[in-house]
Amino acid sequence: MLRYKGGETVKPGFYFNLEEWEAQVVPKEGGVLTGAAENPYIRMPLPAVLVLAPLMGAVYAFFLPFIGFAMVMMYLAGRLRRLFTTTPPAKAVEARPFKPMARKDVRTEEAGERRKAA
Repeated sequence: MLRYKGGETVKPGFYFNLEEWEAQVVPKEGGVLTGAAENPYIRMPLPAVLVLAPLMGAVYAFFLPFIGFAMVMMYLAGRLRRLFTTTPPAKAVEARPFKPMARKDVRTEEAGERRKAA
């Protein structure tokens, strides 16, 4: 039997979770597969692991440049779309001349009050 479910006690070996695309290595003593009971696992023989692991890495390395090109194209398409998209007109705001705030010197007032009191 090569198919297992999460939570099952299994013999040592390499198990691949088909739902989450992750591998789990079970030690010599055996162990329990992680995940919910709905997660399907398959037991992979060592020769299959030794062949598939480098192939998966090669596929990733092969498609990585295409992913980069796709990201650049999506960025440029977004910039082009902004050129042709209209935005609502800005709300008209009346421009007011700048008036600096009057500075009130508290120390001078306190000194004047003391002089008056004296």
